[in-house]
Amino acid sequence: MWKIMTDSSGLISGRENTDDISFARVPFIIDVDGVGYIDDDTLEEAMLVDAVDASREAGKTACPSPEAWLTAFGDADKIIVVTISANLSGSYMSALTAKQMLLEKHPGRQVHVINSKGAGPTQTLCVRWIEKLIKQGLSFDEVTSRI
Repeated sequence: MWKIMTDSSGLISGRENTDDISFARVPFIIDVDGVGYIDDDTLEEAMLVDAVDASREAGKTACPSPEAWLTAFGDADKIIVVTISANLSGSYMSALTAKQMLLEKHPGRQVHVINSKGAGPTQTLCVRWIEKLIKQGLSFDEVTSRI
């Protein structure tokens, strides 16, 4: 089983899980006046916008923790993570830490973490490319060497 993942700056909408490939987004936390909003499918955007408008201070974001990545890895055998640029967030380093944690417990699993060096659209293009390579029947090593 393959798993293609992004942090919540990546857009993977429209991607359908299949028997061979699953998709996941690991959310950032957006903090406005001490209230943490989880950037996932349950986020009520209007509520967040209202909170930002009412705040006198700039909001802050926190990247996914290594534990959040590790949990999201689930039981997939082959995992490819595409993060927002490492120059913009700690998400890449957090995902690398989670990779190390996973491989200490499950050395036979395969994980590759990619610094997209971009944001949303860049990650989306990477995800599409990865999905295309997997559907061609390439091995994990072949997919990761091409990306």
